[in-house]
Amino acid sequence: MWQPVVLCNFCRQRHLCRRSVSEPCTLAIVCHGCEASLIVEITSGELTIQRSADSQESGAPFFITGLPVTHSSGVPDEH
Repeated sequence: MWQPVVLCNFCRQRHLCRRSVSEPCTLAIVCHGCEASLIVEITSGELTIQRSADSQESGAPFFITGLPVTHSSGVPDEH
């Protein structure tokens, strides 16, 4: 299991998730830097890459980008 470090797509603020992940999932967070609403999708491919990195370097950080949540109009939040 890994605790992902989410990078805000707007301000590049780093957020260590308190939730540990070991299977694909979707997380929603609010950036503490710019207050953007972010969605984080962790796919099986990203988990495979993390397993590989972790096997070569125990405790390798799990970085993933949080993308802005879009409104029903399809226009991303402005921040």
